[in-house]
Amino acid sequence: MDHRTAGQRAVSEKDHSSRDGSVSPGRRSRADRPLVGEPAPARTEIDPEETGEDVEIISIEAVDEAGCPIDGGIADGRKAAGEEEEKEETAREKSEQALRALQADHSGLLERHLRLQAEFDNYRKRRDREAEEERAAGTRAVLQEILPIVDNLERALSSLPEGTPRPVHEGIALILRQLMELLRAHGIEQVDALGEPFDPRLHEAIAVVERDDFEDLRIIEQLQKGYVCGGRLLRPALVRVVSNVGASPDSGDRAPEGSSWDE
Repeated sequence: MDHRTAGQRAVSEKDHSSRDGSVSPGRRSRADRPLVGEPAPARTEIDPEETGEDVEIISIEAVDEAGCPIDGGIADGRKAAGEEEEKEETAREKSEQALRALQADHSGLLERHLRLQAEFDNYRKRRDREAEEERAAGTRAVLQEILPIVDNLERALSSLPEGTPRPVHEGIALILRQLMELLRAHGIEQVDALGEPFDPRLHEAIAVVERDDFEDLRIIEQLQKGYVCGGRLLRPALVRVVSNVGASPDSGDRAPEGSSWDE
């Protein structure tokens, strides 16, 4: 049994190497080893014919710049990095698709919002117009109830006998004037039909009188005044109309020029 220490064996092996000038397989001298941070020396291919010696290639391994062997972990790392990049690309594509979908939804919702807003504005305008028409119709209905009172006051004022006290006459005239001001304040106007050509849109003939001293369809008597409000007929005037067969056809049933009243 060899009882030499590890240090003695190391010295013996070193001396043996120095004597025969060879290096043990798998070992390199300190001078042959690259320093840390220096690039590894390039390996040259050994030609047995040039050296004249038999060369046995034990193994070939890749080394990095520090001379450390490179194992297969780099290839695995590159593969893993490629897979990670592919996953990131897939995730990026999914994110872009989701963003495009959200943008499309946003555009659709915005268009729907604008359409609903326009419809609501049209509804509000239509409702305001209808409400105004309802108020106007209610006002006209109330004012139409006042017209008979105006008619009675006019008849009373025109039929007062002589000798009627002045305060009575003035009192009736004051009430009539106030009612007429109220009607005018709401856009109601009288239709003055006496002596005008008959217009079926404004007049209602209750009698026809044959006369040859007036034009045909000329109003010779007004029994009840007519009223209009904002271009709408509240009440037609009750009239008597002339029938003159020998008159010119041009003076027949024809609306007067410039008349703009609706039925």
